[in-house]
Amino acid sequence: MIQGSPSEQYALLWDYVDEIKRSNPGSTVILGTLQEYGHNIFDRFYVCLQALRLNFLAGCRPLIFVDGCHLKEPYGGLLLSAVAIDTNNNFFPVCYAVVWQENRDTWD
Repeated sequence: MIQGSPSEQYALLWDYVDEIKRSNPGSTVILGTLQEYGHNIFDRFYVCLQALRLNFLAGCRPLIFVDGCHLKEPYGGLLLSAVAIDTNNNFFPVCYAVVWQENRDTWD
Protein backbone atom coordinates (compact mmCIF):
# COMPACT_ATOMS: atom_id res chain seq x y z
CA MET A 1 0.00 0.00 0.00
CA ILE A 2 1.17 3.47 -0.79
CA GLN A 3 -0.33 5.20 2.25
CA GLY A 4 -2.43 3.97 5.10
CA SER A 5 -3.98 0.58 5.61
CA PRO A 6 -5.39 -1.68 2.88
CA SER A 7 -8.94 -0.97 4.08
CA GLU A 8 -8.30 2.79 3.71
CA GLN A 9 -7.02 2.22 0.17
CA TYR A 10 -10.03 0.09 -0.79
CA ALA A 11 -12.29 2.87 0.52
CA LEU A 12 -10.71 5.19 -2.08
CA LEU A 13 -11.46 2.98 -5.09
CA TRP A 14 -14.43 5.08 -6.24
CA ASP A 15 -12.15 8.13 -6.21
CA TYR A 16 -9.60 6.20 -8.31
CA VAL A 17 -12.32 5.31 -10.81
CA ASP A 18 -13.36 8.95 -11.11
CA GLU A 19 -9.75 10.11 -11.52
CA ILE A 20 -8.97 7.54 -14.22
CA LYS A 21 -12.10 8.54 -16.14
CA ARG A 22 -11.29 12.25 -15.73
CA SER A 23 -7.62 12.01 -16.72
CA ASN A 24 -8.05 9.35 -19.44
CA PRO A 25 -11.27 10.12 -21.36
CA GLY A 26 -12.69 7.14 -23.22
CA SER A 27 -11.14 4.61 -20.84
CA THR A 28 -13.16 1.71 -19.51
CA VAL A 29 -13.13 1.40 -15.73
CA ILE A 30 -15.41 -0.98 -13.86
CA LEU A 31 -15.61 -1.28 -10.09
CA GLY A 32 -17.81 -4.14 -9.01
CA THR A 33 -19.09 -4.52 -5.48
CA LEU A 34 -21.31 -7.00 -3.67
CA GLN A 35 -23.85 -6.26 -0.94
CA GLU A 36 -23.02 -8.13 2.23
CA TYR A 37 -24.49 -7.39 5.66
CA GLY A 38 -25.73 -4.03 4.40
CA HIS A 39 -22.30 -2.92 3.15
CA ASN A 40 -20.71 -2.78 -0.28
CA ILE A 41 -17.65 -5.01 -0.42
CA PHE A 42 -15.06 -5.17 -3.18
CA ASP A 43 -15.62 -7.74 -5.93
CA ARG A 44 -13.61 -6.62 -8.98
CA PHE A 45 -11.77 -3.69 -10.52
CA TYR A 46 -11.13 -3.55 -14.29
CA VAL A 47 -9.15 -0.92 -16.21
CA CYS A 48 -8.55 -0.52 -19.94
CA LEU A 49 -7.03 2.88 -20.69
CA GLN A 50 -8.13 4.49 -23.95
CA ALA A 51 -4.53 5.17 -25.02
CA LEU A 52 -3.59 1.51 -24.55
CA ARG A 53 -6.69 0.35 -26.42
CA LEU A 54 -6.02 2.65 -29.38
CA ASN A 55 -2.32 1.76 -29.56
CA PHE A 56 -3.13 -1.94 -29.36
CA LEU A 57 -5.48 -1.58 -32.33
CA ALA A 58 -3.00 0.56 -34.27
CA GLY A 59 0.28 -1.24 -33.73
CA CYS A 60 0.07 -4.66 -32.09
CA ARG A 61 -0.32 -8.12 -33.45
CA PRO A 62 -3.93 -9.34 -33.15
CA LEU A 63 -3.11 -11.80 -30.39
CA ILE A 64 -3.68 -11.27 -26.66
CA PHE A 65 -2.04 -13.22 -23.84
CA VAL A 66 -3.73 -13.43 -20.45
CA ASP A 67 -2.26 -14.32 -17.08
CA GLY A 68 -2.88 -13.84 -13.41
CA CYS A 69 -0.93 -13.76 -10.16
CA HIS A 70 -1.93 -13.90 -6.52
CA LEU A 71 -1.79 -10.70 -4.47
CA LYS A 72 0.02 -10.87 -1.15
CA GLU A 73 -1.91 -8.39 0.91
CA PRO A 74 -4.26 -8.91 3.83
CA TYR A 75 -7.27 -9.25 1.52
CA GLY A 76 -5.66 -11.46 -1.13
CA GLY A 77 -7.18 -11.70 -4.57
CA LEU A 78 -5.68 -11.93 -8.03
CA LEU A 79 -4.21 -9.49 -10.50
CA LEU A 80 -5.27 -10.48 -14.02
CA SER A 81 -3.61 -8.91 -17.03
CA ALA A 82 -3.90 -9.01 -20.79
CA VAL A 83 -0.87 -8.17 -22.92
CA ALA A 84 -0.09 -8.17 -26.62
CA ILE A 85 3.11 -8.11 -28.67
CA ASP A 86 3.96 -4.85 -30.40
CA THR A 87 5.85 -4.40 -33.68
CA ASN A 88 9.20 -4.42 -31.80
CA ASN A 89 8.39 -7.82 -30.23
CA ASN A 90 7.90 -6.21 -26.81
CA PHE A 91 5.05 -6.87 -24.43
CA PHE A 92 2.31 -4.25 -24.61
CA PRO A 93 -0.22 -4.01 -21.75
CA VAL A 94 -3.83 -3.96 -22.91
CA CYS A 95 -5.82 -4.05 -19.67
CA TYR A 96 -5.76 -5.34 -16.12
CA ALA A 97 -8.16 -6.35 -13.38
CA VAL A 98 -8.11 -7.18 -9.69
CA VAL A 99 -10.57 -9.89 -8.61
CA TRP A 100 -11.20 -12.13 -5.61
CA GLN A 101 -10.90 -15.40 -7.50
CA GLU A 102 -10.13 -16.58 -10.99
CA ASN A 103 -13.11 -18.16 -12.73
CA ARG A 104 -15.09 -17.80 -15.95
CA ASP A 105 -17.01 -14.78 -14.63
CA THR A 106 -13.87 -12.81 -13.76
CA TRP A 107 -12.49 -13.15 -17.30
CA ASP A 108 -15.76 -11.96 -18.91
